[in-house]
Amino acid sequence: SAYHGPVRLSRYPHLQADINELVGSESSSIFGETYARILENSVEGAEDLMRILDSDEAQLSTSFGGHWVSLQLKQVAKVIAARRILATERDVFFIHFNGWDTHFQIDEDVAPKWAHVDAGLASFVSEMKAQGIWENVTFAMGSEFGRTIDSNGGGTDHGWGGNTFVMGGAVNGGRILGRYPDDLSRSSELRLHRSIIPSTSWESMWNGIAEWFGVEDGAMETVLPNLRNFADCQDTGCGVITQG
Repeated sequence: SAYHGPVRLSRYPHLQADINELVGSESSSIFGETYARILENSVEGAEDLMRILDSDEAQLSTSFGGHWVSLQLKQVAKVIAARRILATERDVFFIHFNGWDTHFQIDEDVAPKWAHVDAGLASFVSEMKAQGIWENVTFAMGSEFGRTIDSNGGGTDHGWGGNTFVMGGAVNGGRILGRYPDDLSRSSELRLHRSIIPSTSWESMWNGIAEWFGVEDGAMETVLPNLRNFADCQDTGCGVITQG
């Protein structure tokens, strides 16, 4: 569970016999055999991870709230705390927060969501600093769509232009990258029907993160193929993260 950690199979005893039969029998199908091994490894991995996260080394010194953003970040913090036992050099974690597709009532709908994000991140950053690992942690926010300029009924619709942020102990922060359009009229060269063409590419955020993560210059174009279309340092996100 993203909110409460690994779930042991023992919580579902009615499934135990069927799973044992599935993973205990050799299948003539390579697909069936592969599925059985993956299932077996998943069950064993969940048990192992639960034991690790229950250990003293994975206990936290920071309190987290009960909203699902905070609960997810708490689980991430516990795994990071157990990094020595898990023997990990680097990890990538994903959390999610749905419900941002607000066409209207922005103040009523969006402001409380940002409050939950702020509370969760405040606890997470505090815990990372307590663990002495904040300089090695980067947090990036992303969304699958932006907003249009023109209204669609009660508010704006899905479009290209949007905002995002990156934070971390090694992030060269306190800056706004990209350029706000000088012209938002229908005749603007950045307007495409009701959408707006962003001045800064999606790759710009990930370029700096990829550099920090160890992607070599020769491989960057493979990882971020659209990066070649943005030559300016501000557009490509170089120097976003100042140290490894």
